[in-house]
Amino acid sequence: MTELSPAVAASGDPARGEGRSAPAVKLIGLRRRYDDVVAVDGIDLEIGDAEFFSLIGPSGCGKTTTLRMIAGLVEPSEGRIEVHGRDVTTVRPHRRPVNTVFQQYALFPHLSVFENVAFGLRERRTPKAEIRRRVGEMLEVVDLQGRDRYRPSQLSGGQQQRVALARSLVLDPEVLLLDEPLGALDLKLRKALQLQLKRIQHEVGITFVYVTHDQEEAFFMSNRVAVMHDGQIKQLGTPRDVYERPRTEFVADFVGASNRLDAKIVVARDDGRYDAEVVGVGLVRAAGVEGLQAGEAVRAIVRPEAISTGAPQADEAKIEARLTDIAYLGHHVSCVAQTESGGQLAISMPQAHVKLEVGDDCTLRWPFDATWLLPAEGGVAPK
Repeated sequence: MTELSPAVAASGDPARGEGRSAPAVKLIGLRRRYDDVVAVDGIDLEIGDAEFFSLIGPSGCGKTTTLRMIAGLVEPSEGRIEVHGRDVTTVRPHRRPVNTVFQQYALFPHLSVFENVAFGLRERRTPKAEIRRRVGEMLEVVDLQGRDRYRPSQLSGGQQQRVALARSLVLDPEVLLLDEPLGALDLKLRKALQLQLKRIQHEVGITFVYVTHDQEEAFFMSNRVAVMHDGQIKQLGTPRDVYERPRTEFVADFVGASNRLDAKIVVARDDGRYDAEVVGVGLVRAAGVEGLQAGEAVRAIVRPEAISTGAPQADEAKIEARLTDIAYLGHHVSCVAQTESGGQLAISMPQAHVKLEVGDDCTLRWPFDATWLLPAEGGVAPK
């Protein structure tokens, strides 16, 4: 692995953090209004040093506005932004110890790869020998060694994105902000660059703050994710926690396909689990959001990949259904089943496990532990 040069602080720059005990990024009561529209609504957030952190959510949820406020490109209406303990809320963008990589590469077409990456260093009047060394190091990190004399037009989209990444990283930012940098690439190339980004972040060892609407992309690369909606963070945690333990129906729906069954809490148990009566299923013992009360209307969340067919075991839920659709998607099969209680369930199974045809009646089953209970939004408890 290439040993990177240490961060070089701009002389007299008050925004450059001297210590690393504080969070890499801290947002305190951050809010942004545009006339009567609240784009970001009072965010409090800490992002750790050397963490790969993603802000995810649908279009218009406030994630890009949040990123641009950290970058200094948008001024907060209220709140404070800190980088490694230093208040940068009013610091101009070029004086902050952060750099941003956008979806549009914005490379200089008339300059070589080397000169594109070296541009910021030349602006800082870095000595020529230091420029050669640092650009060479960075081109090796992004796997573009040997292409230093190429022009952007001679590179693929993925290679151009890596040039843009190298151009930002060569300036030794304390935090790198990435605003949907893979959005313009085709699916296969995006998958390849996800691996590259994960490797690069590990090698350079700085904080990456990544914005995307693609939860699968964020889950693959990130240590933690924040799910945003209506300008607020709805849930913060590891990808596994957010996927398996969503706090709201919105989060459950956004971070992957989910089946939602109407249910009612019967008993709130001392061990943090609940006995719940699930429509069409019966009594289920499952974990859920803390604080649910007996008699409360809830949703039982079951992921499609947790469901299979056949006779249930003692610790499994079951429901009778009829298959109404089967779609073969290569390594797995996506099915839809109509339940006897009138609902629909989505199912995802390995192709080899599917022995049924459309129109067949079947028993669907899943482990009690694959059921997650959360408050019903505007729901009424089933009788």
